[in-house]
Amino acid sequence: MYLKYLTIDQHHVLWELDSWPGIHEPAYSLLAYSTDIGETWTRQEFDTHTFFPYEFYSRPGQALQVVTYDGKVHQMQDRVGKKWKLIQAIAELDNSVNDTTYDDSYFAGARFKFLKTGKLFSQAGKGWQPVATAGFLNQLDDVCACQGSTYLTGQNSAADPPIHYVVRIAKGRVQDTVRTQEEQQHLRCDSKGRRWLFSYRGIWKQAGQQLQKRY
Repeated sequence: MYLKYLTIDQHHVLWELDSWPGIHEPAYSLLAYSTDIGETWTRQEFDTHTFFPYEFYSRPGQALQVVTYDGKVHQMQDRVGKKWKLIQAIAELDNSVNDTTYDDSYFAGARFKFLKTGKLFSQAGKGWQPVATAGFLNQLDDVCACQGSTYLTGQNSAADPPIHYVVRIAKGRVQDTVRTQEEQQHLRCDSKGRRWLFSYRGIWKQAGQQLQKRY
């Protein structure tokens, strides 16, 4: 299973989600859970015409929530991902509309907004406040706030080949950058302040300017 989105719920169950809206091929959404920290997995596939989980909305340690392709947040009502309850709708996460919007991207449950000019904003009430500008990035993969800093993974797709980065932002400016060979990396920060990156190639822990592969 493609390791696209990964989280853990309040019962210490590990969840992963792989979804695709389809272009020339059919759309799909696959959800899997593991009660033994990734040793074994139980998987299910959804009928995307009736229920299309697109990415996780809940944070690690919380009751599992997903946001569907049409921007609606659902919370799991059982322990295996069969029963879901509608919680809210978030217009900015409605991919059926926003896929046609070229300049805007939303991350961490629409808590952050990134423009292809390199400008990052955070949600502030009903509006947006600037976080920083990383002009060398024109495509973002993920955003994660951790212990007073904001971390980004993304790329400069104008370079040939594209250059991939892990970036730390603090006090309104870029503080650190790490180049990496890995594309489409996602970010998580645990309760001890450790930063984890993952993709379909594996899981890494960030230690300063180094990425240490763990799985």
